[in-house]
Amino acid sequence: MEGKGPQSIFRAERVSRLSELIEPAESSADYPWEGLAVELFRADQPTAVRVSFEDYYLAAIREGTGVAWTPGAGRRREFAAGDVAIVPPGARHHAITRGPAAAISVYIKPSLVERAAAISLDPGSIEIAPQLASGDRTLQALTLSLESELQNGLRPNRLFGEALGTALASHLLTHYAVKRAVVREYRGGMPRHLLRRTIDHMQSNLGMDLRLSELAENVQMSPWHFCRMFKQSTGVPPHQYLMRERIEAAKRMLVKSRSNLDAIAATLGFADQSHLIAVFRRLTGLTPRQFINRR
Repeated sequence: MEGKGPQSIFRAERVSRLSELIEPAESSADYPWEGLAVELFRADQPTAVRVSFEDYYLAAIREGTGVAWTPGAGRRREFAAGDVAIVPPGARHHAITRGPAAAISVYIKPSLVERAAAISLDPGSIEIAPQLASGDRTLQALTLSLESELQNGLRPNRLFGEALGTALASHLLTHYAVKRAVVREYRGGMPRHLLRRTIDHMQSNLGMDLRLSELAENVQMSPWHFCRMFKQSTGVPPHQYLMRERIEAAKRMLVKSRSNLDAIAATLGFADQSHLIAVFRRLTGLTPRQFINRR
């Protein structure tokens, strides 16, 4: 491949997104995710990219093989499906695929990493070391979750994206920072009164597009600690708990008044009745009509 030369070559000194050079197959450009963006790319021929980014950049390889390098940072590294590259802002990144390939690109704003660093580091001391072909299973799992969210055809979930962005930023700091962040482990989950306050806030705002920062500030926690402790206490992350609460409310509305699905969807923060039906079926195994007919 390298001897023959790639058929497609894309170069830029600095970009905010790879989509400025290559048309993505999917993009979160219209998603309400603060500090996080995701793009899916597929190429049916060998491709070379030479670029640097304004944000922290993760490239998770889904299909294909190739070679990557960062000028001045050592030898080239072979990559294959399952590998993830980590490129800090401003670092030059070169990659060449040997044939058809697919990858998910994740962009994390420095401000999001700085907020995560405030847990145990001076934000001014952050330095993430580039990684060209990491087999990190946690990064693979997180990027796969983002890919699934991008492709599920449902309305984007703000809480989900912001929680994943926070998890990615914290993982970079605890595993790839030159000065590693140390995250204190909390046993037993969230204090009961704070958990109750969080659930009450969710239940009082089921139709609102809640932000992770809003929920965390309500109990005076960092978003990272809030997510970890909430899941310890409930067994599920905040976005899943909120969606379950919305579906339980939809059930009550269906039983009590047989409300119109469009009205229920609008009241509970769904995009439309199709969105409501899709989530209802996913969480209960039934459509709203089937639920009513079984009572």
